[in-house]
Amino acid sequence: MVVDRTLVTGADAVLRTGYVELVATHPAHQQQGYATAILRALVPLLADYDLGALSPSDPAVYSRLGWEHWRGPLSVRTPTGVEPSDSDEQVMILRLPHTPIALELTAPLSVEWRPGDAW
Repeated sequence: MVVDRTLVTGADAVLRTGYVELVATHPAHQQQGYATAILRALVPLLADYDLGALSPSDPAVYSRLGWEHWRGPLSVRTPTGVEPSDSDEQVMILRLPHTPIALELTAPLSVEWRPGDAW
């Protein structure tokens, strides 16, 4: 599933983001390429976004497909202000044709608040 999200970098660059959610494979069928096939099929669906993003459960799956770890601090934009994300939170991004060339992976990155998991 891809949902529309707005990520903002430390330079106040607003990025219209295709946020990938709910990629899962039943344990009995893992290691057979299903998640990889789904992720490859999703890339064309992200083409009109500035950026692809997700919170990985298994970063290695995404790394080998070109997704990069966001290394800067993560935060959530709430109705009362910007709050730091949990220290164990991870985000990976996929550069797309509309991704700013100067995107710095060590800059702060924030996402809008939503019920449940922010990332």
